[in-house]
Amino acid sequence: MIYEVILSSEAKQALDDHIRYIAVEKLEPISAERWLKKALDAVETLTVFPNRCPIAPENKFSKHNVRMLIVDTSSFLYRVDDVNKTVRVTHFMHGGITRPEK
Repeated sequence: MIYEVILSSEAKQALDDHIRYIAVEKLEPISAERWLKKALDAVETLTVFPNRCPIAPENKFSKHNVRMLIVDTSSFLYRVDDVNKTVRVTHFMHGGITRPEK
């Protein structure tokens, strides 16, 4: 079954902010472009078998099942509507990994 993937305005804004940070603050516009393509390609895979991703820890705060798609150190939170065959990406979060000092 093919599902329609819909990004909420909040998810789009958070993703745009992250890409802008990489491109402008980190001075890595090519890396930003590559990562955005990678992330959007990963989100597009939710058109098929969207329930394959794990339930997100944030699920305990929602009355709907919230799943998470992880891309590197970032995650997309989403809900699946099997009746209407839609996937609604509600949030994008970047979680940088802090490495312990040696």
